[in-house]
Formats: sequence, structure tokens, C-alpha cells
Amino acid sequence: MKLGYSIAGTYLAACLAVSLSPAAALAARQPDDKIAEIVSLMGNGVTRAIIEADIDTAARSMSTTPDTVAIQVLEELKEHQVLKTYIPALYPLPEARHKGDLLYIPGPQGGVFGTMMIYVEKDVVATFNKGVIVNRKVSEMRVPRYSRLLTVDQPKLRSHAAAWAEAQAGKSINPDFAINGDSLSDYRLGALELVWRAYRYEGLDLDSDSGLGVYAIDIYNHQDVTSYQVVKPAN
Repeated sequence: MKLGYSIAGTYLAACLAVSLSPAAALAARQPDDKIAEIVSLMGNGVTRAIIEADIDTAARSMSTTPDTVAIQVLEELKEHQVLKTYIPALYPLPEARHKGDLLYIPGPQGGVFGTMMIYVEKDVVATFNKGVIVNRKVSEMRVPRYSRLLTVDQPKLRSHAAAWAEAQAGKSINPDFAINGDSLSDYRLGALELVWRAYRYEGLDLDSDSGLGVYAIDIYNHQDVTSYQVVKPAN
């Protein structure tokens, strides 16, 4: 008798699916669309196709399911959002003390999650222009108030990390910062990946929480990273 009810229920569900519009049927099959929520939270133009592909890659490397990865990505995104505290005006970017120093830019100029750059010379930073990595003089740069200059407290690594980052000029941008710590493939790089990988190749993992994504705040909070200057207008 139970089997009969099960068959009847399956038949009824199939009939209802046929009667629904394609959009409604899709919504019925996907009541909890984690991918759409990830894309919405990131808010930087990343596409659903990129997120789906990166989640599938991460799931294979972790020997788990895409849904499990998507849940972890969502949790990390929600945990890493930062306050929009800066005054929306642009100020000259100072020179760094050392090659390999870092620039932290708070959100929303770098998104709600902030971003980070690396000084490849004391007066040159690796940044992005028209979708590719470029090396620009600090005299050409303007940054928001409350941006911070940071140094990595391992002097022997800084110049090597800077040289690696400088050599990445011309590579295309990776807009998926939420799943950017999954591998050491560098055919595409986001701003945070560029910083993280530059030091990762020298044996220092600047991701302070070792999640799927390397966020600006992860690097900022690393025990080997020290802030030494705040960008703000003169009093």
C-alpha cells in the first residue's frame, strides 16, 4: 500500500512539473540557490559560470561535493565582510619602506571585503588595469582614506616575493576571490591571489584562517604582517 502511494506521489509530482513554467520548475528544483547568493554577496561582476566551475574544481580536489564547497564559500563570505569606514575621497599613495610591502584598501573601494596590493619596488605597486596585471608608479595612484601600508616581518622573503609579483605583469584577472586559495595555478590572478601567491611561493602562507578564499582581512590579520602607516589627509 505504501508503495502504491509512493508511485502515485511521483506521478503527481511529474504532472505538476510539466504544468509549471520553465522558470517556476527551476525554482521548485532549486529552492536554495547557493550559487546565486555567492554571486550576489561578491558583487564584483563575477559570473555564475565562473563560480560553478571553481566550486566543481575545489570539490574534486577536496574529494567532497559541490554543495559542501558552496556552503563553506557562503560561510566565509558572510564572516569576512568588513565595515565601510573610509571617507570616499582619494589621496596620494605613499612610497613603501621596502619592496614586498603591502597596501590594504578597505571596502567598499575594493568591495565590501576590501583588497590588497604589493609593492614590487618602493615606488611601484602591482595593480590591475583593463583586466590585466600592471606595475604602476605610486605617483600615478590615488587611494581611499584609511588605506594602510603593511610590511611582512620576514625580510629575507620580501624582495623575492616582490620580484615574483612584478613578473606577473600582463596576466589576466581572476574575479573569484572567494575560491582563490584552492591551488597554486597562476594562469589568472586576482589582486589578493597575487599577494598571497607571491609569499606562498617563498614558503609563507599569509592566509591567516586557511579557508577556501584568501581575503584582505586574512592577510591583514596574519601574525607576520604589521601595519606601519595609515593614509589620511593632513590635519
